[in-house]
Amino acid sequence: MNHTLEATAAALFRSWFVDFDPVVAKAEGRREIGVPPKVQELLPNSLAEVEGATIPLGWHAAAFGDIAKSHRDFVAPRDIDSSLPYIG
Repeated sequence: MNHTLEATAAALFRSWFVDFDPVVAKAEGRREIGVPPKVQELLPNSLAEVEGATIPLGWHAAAFGDIAKSHRDFVAPRDIDSSLPYIG
């Protein structure tokens, strides 16, 4: 079961963030299966060539560390206010 779930997650990630299938579908005037209409409305309707890569128009390629900060602090879930979102 884990193998199947991992394969499904990998396929979905590749479809959305490598092949950009929802953007391609929008550019072709069709709805991408599994993408809620409100989400598809937010996507660009074309792809662009940026630094040798084809990506959705208006997006840019960046290293994760350039757009987010990785915190490596240990926090026990019991020590966090239950009203705060927590991702371990």
